[in-house]
Amino acid sequence: LATRYQPLRLGRHGFVIANEVLDCLAHHKIVHGHDGDARVVFVRVTRRGRPLTRATLARALADGAGDIRYREVALPLDAVPGLRLFLARYCPERLGAARPFPAYFACPEMPQLVGAVARLYDIAETVWIDYGERRPFHLRAAEDRRVFAGPPRSQRSVYDAPGRDDITFLVDFSVVEQTAHELGLAVTHWGGQEALARAGSVRLGPAEVEVIAQTRALGWMLDVMGVGPERAWRQGSLTFGRARGRGGALRTGIARDVAEFLGRRPSRFRLLAISSGPSVFRRGAGTRARRTDC
Repeated sequence: LATRYQPLRLGRHGFVIANEVLDCLAHHKIVHGHDGDARVVFVRVTRRGRPLTRATLARALADGAGDIRYREVALPLDAVPGLRLFLARYCPERLGAARPFPAYFACPEMPQLVGAVARLYDIAETVWIDYGERRPFHLRAAEDRRVFAGPPRSQRSVYDAPGRDDITFLVDFSVVEQTAHELGLAVTHWGGQEALARAGSVRLGPAEVEVIAQTRALGWMLDVMGVGPERAWRQGSLTFGRARGRGGALRTGIARDVAEFLGRRPSRFRLLAISSGPSVFRRGAGTRARRTDC
């Protein structure tokens, strides 16, 4: 695949942390076509029965038009250059499938970005942190468990408020693992955030939790008083005490997040580390990445 990411040279040794970067990349929705071949979804947008271009859609959204309609249209994979090659390389299960399958969200830019970051230093460790799972989950889980829009746990569709809602894709970390393997790098950790807490000797006692609470409370109040698409949601999202708002009580939320960070509570917020040298997660050479198939 031709890369749009030009590798830079930052030095001989490095340590890179990429927090919620991969889910921001553009993903293509892959579905099963009536002819048995995989197809890629595009969106046809109309207003009062007339098709909208990107420019006219942007103006209509800015004006707050509420009569916009979105319809998904499945086109041949060749409509996106390089997409068939990406699937053949990273998710061949979605090519020539005999039976209908849940939509798969393919991200051809992911291996390009991972490869470019790996070339920033001669010897380095890169920590990719994001909401995600390996491929077996992506091949069987329902679509609404792998793409989200708007505030957390809002159950909003990506078409409810496009341009205003934040859209998050659950990352297919198998693509990152396979890219590391192809680059000759070692996967030094896959799993929860507790490995980062252990590697950094993090301590989260009452004093540290109080600092988190004060910081979140300040950010919450600034959001409530400010402007933006999520202002109304945030006004009723959290409470300081035990009363339950839509987002729960502030300290209850902090306790949940701390438990997830320390590995005491399950979470899909995952951490994958790849290394070309010594690792803070595993002493020694680490283990080689291997392709993860269903």
